Amino acid sequence: MNAQETRLYIAAEAAKLLAEQQTLDYGWARHKAAQSAGVRGERNLPDFALIEASLTDYLELFHPQRNSLQQLQTRSLKLMKLLSAFHPHLSGALSRGIAVRFATVTLYLYADSAKDVLFRLMDLSANFESLDVKLSFQRGTEESRPAFRINFDDTEYVLVVLQPGEQRHPPIDPVTGKAERGVGVEALLKMVEKEVGSMQSSVGRET
Repeated sequence: MNAQETRLYIAAEAAKLLAEQQTLDYGWARHKAAQSAGVRGERNLPDFALIEASLTDYLELFHPQRNSLQQLQTRSLKLMKLLSAFHPHLSGALSRGIAVRFATVTLYLYADSAKDVLFRLMDLSANFESLDVKLSFQRGTEESRPAFRINFDDTEYVLVVLQPGEQRHPPIDPVTGKAERGVGVEALLKMVEKEVGSMQSSVGRET
């Protein structure tokens, strides 16, 4: 196989691993797939975008995910509405229509201080853990931001607290390599409604 064929093969194998394990740890899956194939060298490895594209295709073929996608998006929408004061945006794979059972969902929140978010979580009687996450920005820097890990409706979320001004200059998504603000409440609501409509249409055709 040439270099491109090798990358496509590893991406497909990584996608299969991710679907089987119901995780979105692209780095782990790429390493395992390359190791199994005996492939070495960065130039022969697919980037995360190619792995995600392969995962999308694999899930469509072998793991129909409409129910889990609609459920996860609905849960996220519910949590985002509870945190509406912080202009929440859903980021990552779920915002691009990919859902797996054990993946952590990331929300971007915008607040002057992480304490504002902390107080809101306390008001909601939510169990949470404080942490720092490292993010890359278009200005070429990698910076730490405060975050909270919570479990909401049996789904793990990481709530990343960004400064209000960073809505115009959001972090770089590690998969797409682009600055991505994510999906807001109104856009996510439309996605959920579209998914529900698609499911109802499928049921109608089957009956």
